[in-house]
Amino acid sequence: MTSTSLGEPLTPPRPRYGSFDVMRGLAMVSMALSHCQMYWYVWDDSAHFAQRWITHWTQLATPTFLSLAGMMMAVAAFRRAERGRSLTSTRWFYVRRGLWLILLDQIWMKIWFEGWGACWGNFWPRVAHGPSEWRPLGLHWFLWAVLLGAAAISGSAIASGMRRGADRERPLRFWALRLAPVAVALGVLGVWQMIAPEPVPWLKCTQANLMRWGILSCTGSAMIIAAVIFRLPAVVLVVIGWALLRWAAPLGDACDRFLALWPEGERGIPLQILAQLRRVCFEGQGAGYPTVTWMGFLIQGLGFGRIFHARHQRGKPIWPVFLGMALFLLTWFFINRVQVAIQAHAVGKKPLGETSLQAMLHALLHAEKFPRSWDYTLGMGGFIFLLLGLLSLHGVDGSPRNPLFHVLQVCGRVPLFFYLIHLPLITGPILFLHVPHELSLLSAALYWVAVLVILYPLCRLYHWLKRSRSQWWWLHYL
Repeated sequence: MTSTSLGEPLTPPRPRYGSFDVMRGLAMVSMALSHCQMYWYVWDDSAHFAQRWITHWTQLATPTFLSLAGMMMAVAAFRRAERGRSLTSTRWFYVRRGLWLILLDQIWMKIWFEGWGACWGNFWPRVAHGPSEWRPLGLHWFLWAVLLGAAAISGSAIASGMRRGADRERPLRFWALRLAPVAVALGVLGVWQMIAPEPVPWLKCTQANLMRWGILSCTGSAMIIAAVIFRLPAVVLVVIGWALLRWAAPLGDACDRFLALWPEGERGIPLQILAQLRRVCFEGQGAGYPTVTWMGFLIQGLGFGRIFHARHQRGKPIWPVFLGMALFLLTWFFINRVQVAIQAHAVGKKPLGETSLQAMLHALLHAEKFPRSWDYTLGMGGFIFLLLGLLSLHGVDGSPRNPLFHVLQVCGRVPLFFYLIHLPLITGPILFLHVPHELSLLSAALYWVAVLVILYPLCRLYHWLKRSRSQWWWLHYL
């Protein structure tokens, strides 16, 4: 018997994570359906009750994506430990990966969600001719400086660890060393824009469209924080994750009350930076997935991933833990929602086109995702653990024989690749070819099926490349 650098013994056989891949694939597939509905289906208040519920259940994707990201962080840490990697190197790997996710969100995702003009055709004219709300621009440049600096340090560290004279060592060091002065220049410019008495004339810009804070930015920043607190006990990580999910909104309100003590025109530089951080941490313009509001899913997932590995070492199954957590969360959810449904029925609230019974069911099960409500967190969290428990109980591991599970596993093994490729397939014809996209729900669903048919072989190919081309180190960041 051997031991890892994490201080836990390894016992054969190695644990299988097929249920995690299947669940993650389900999140990817439902997310693609949600985006097809968003861009190709004309939604209105007269939609049928069944159509509403197709949309409601696609909201499972975000908490599943974050929870499984945390669980797979724990899985990858133990896999790296088996290969002789230290916990410190694993932490730095996730810091680099988190920064890379934030960078992808600012460039790639912004193009496909908002169009090319949001990055170049709209951004740079604002830089040159916008009004003098320029301090947010300084924070924007400073963030880019941090990202480029991290890329330069990571590239230099990787090149230093390579055999001197290797094919990849010199080009990587070449680009890493040239990113460093660019990062320093942007950092100096950003700090100057935040503290200078007058802005540089050609660097005035409004706050809008400066920064995108979507699911990748939220996941990346949460991954960096999780890497810092990785050594905490698994139960403590679970408690921290659910505490953040429960009390993130009150923390944001407390921050608002603190900032309200000073009018916007009288806030100094520290308070201006605090206001910008409040936007990306809790809620605000351009922050679709505020970090503190959502990262609890990833942190509690990290805790459950470590619990899974510990139980496997002792020869105990994980499904009782998952099903017990699901029972607890769903019971809490239904108690809360029954009260809401009774109140809604008492005041006679009924969405257009629904009967009294359907309105009662709507009030019972529907909880708000934006902004994220506590009932939404309980319901989706309980449903995630229920499915994970059932999949683990079913024995889904390795390559499942069920064709549906096999397709989901293929998509779930490369979730970031799936996410980056599915958006061009969905939004590209609308943004760049101006294809009419006012379709029926059935047509939008058929378009979703076509997207999955295209993505399935691409995901299989990419997974094969990751497994067979170990020298292509950059594949591990996608």
